[in-house]
Amino acid sequence: MKKYMSIFFAIILLVLSGCGAAQTDGQTTQSADAPKSTATAAGYTYARPTPSPSPEPAMRFVAETLTDMRDIIFSNENLILAEEGATFRLIKNDMQIYKTQLIDEDYYFIARVQDSNLVQLRLYIFDKTGENQWTLKARLTGKDGMNAGPQSILYQIISADLPDCTIIFGLVGELYVYTDDPNEQDITKMHEEDNLRVTKMVVSVADQKAVTLDTADDWGYIIVAERGERIKELSVYAGTRELTRAKVRNYVVPYPYLNSDAEVIQYK
Repeated sequence: MKKYMSIFFAIILLVLSGCGAAQTDGQTTQSADAPKSTATAAGYTYARPTPSPSPEPAMRFVAETLTDMRDIIFSNENLILAEEGATFRLIKNDMQIYKTQLIDEDYYFIARVQDSNLVQLRLYIFDKTGENQWTLKARLTGKDGMNAGPQSILYQIISADLPDCTIIFGLVGELYVYTDDPNEQDITKMHEEDNLRVTKMVVSVADQKAVTLDTADDWGYIIVAERGERIKELSVYAGTRELTRAKVRNYVVPYPYLNSDAEVIQYK
């Protein structure tokens, strides 16, 4: 008798399961507040979430920490590339910050940017606008790319006149070729030396007293001068030797070193 009862209940369960499946077939699984867009596959209808449009990224200017400032510099560069219609974006390795300098209460960042196939030197200025707040004020970009290949850059000078001052900034690198004659331009007549490390520069701006910049631990330099003033004399030293070739007179830079005016973006 128990055997027949078990078979009877099993048949009832099979019938009930078949009714439930028949009811599900062709039924929408959306709840009352589910997204309205749907997709049909294999006879079943499923709810597909409709993502809300995300806001377009926007330029950022206000920072509270040095990390914030670096993040703003990097993200803004990619936004500028997007606005210009560039097909590539920077990754972290494409930007190297050589120097972070606090002048009065403002922060200055010298960065090397690998922009597509061009390497450029850029300066970012953050003004202090609150107790713990700095606002990106300006972006200064060297128009010329850095020297590459066998003529590694020794220094690059870039200057820009801002409304209240002149900014002179640059980068000290390694030297692979040099000469004792500042007028010599034949690379075959130059001395070659690998990893010749520049240790200091002596700079005179306008008629001011010459200033010695120690570059042993920091490759970048920043000078804030009176508006319109320029470098009048600059000497570069590697070890204890002065490199005759690496000298600026009256703001004329001998080949192959670079000297240019910056393109300036004022953010306020």
